[in-house]
Amino acid sequence: ARGGEISYADFVDFAVPHGADSPRRSPRASRDRDVRSGFEEGQRVKAQYRGKGRFYPGRIRRVNRDGTYDVDFDDGDKDEGVLEKSIEPVDRVDRDSGRGKIGRIGERVRDEITRLAETTSGRRLELRRVFEEFDTDRNGRVDANELGRGLRKLRIDLTAMEIDDLMDEQFQARGGEISYADFVDFAVPHGADSPRASRDRDVR
Repeated sequence: ARGGEISYADFVDFAVPHGADSPRRSPRASRDRDVRSGFEEGQRVKAQYRGKGRFYPGRIRRVNRDGTYDVDFDDGDKDEGVLEKSIEPVDRVDRDSGRGKIGRIGERVRDEITRLAETTSGRRLELRRVFEEFDTDRNGRVDANELGRGLRKLRIDLTAMEIDDLMDEQFQARGGEISYADFVDFAVPHGADSPRASRDRDVR
């Protein structure tokens, strides 16, 4: 306040410090905000892939003029135009990159299953159809070999170890095979279509 009184500019700057609504914000300040960056090229970070889900380790490849970032992830994937809110500094990164990679693979697999299952309005029915595409011997369960073959058809080529980790950590398969309940819970985690969610509601 100047002269012992609070002007509207003082009031807004107090309520929204340095914000877009600040009357004192100059064109130069706006340009400076666009140029300033919270991260630097080459910096180790943890970022969301495509702006959603878990954060995974990687490195800032490019700082864009609009304030977004291009990120190279440790597992080889890349993402462009990542918002700053979707990035964390390296000191918060989970250094278990192996688990991070399996999590990223799991999201890719989930995205593909969801895409295939949403070709019609009957999502639950379509999930059953997608499951049967993996369950080639029609025994009601998907083993590691069937999962690997199905993923290769989706152009997701994994090693035997990665498939095992995917089954254990993402599908939470019991006995080395994925049941239909496991499959739906993976594709729709905690969702209304989850068989386990239905059973939980019945128990309650």
